[in-house]
Amino acid sequence: MSEAAVVYGLEGPVATLRLNRPRRLNAVSIAMRDELFDALGAFEDDPRARVALISGEGERGFCAGADLIEFGTAPSQ
Repeated sequence: MSEAAVVYGLEGPVATLRLNRPRRLNAVSIAMRDELFDALGAFEDDPRARVALISGEGERGFCAGADLIEFGTAPSQ
């Protein structure tokens, strides 16, 4: 099983959504896009969560944007 591209957590009223592709500078892949959508839904549906903090794993950057290699080969939705 592959590692999650987005890790969702909750500490008190603070939800954390952590982009988890540090080797790719957290570039948004199709899987990450889908997981981020699900994580934002979990935040929206959780009455305990009052604020969401989005961060990126790794030390080089938050998010490089879209993973152009992957999006260039995938059909548009």
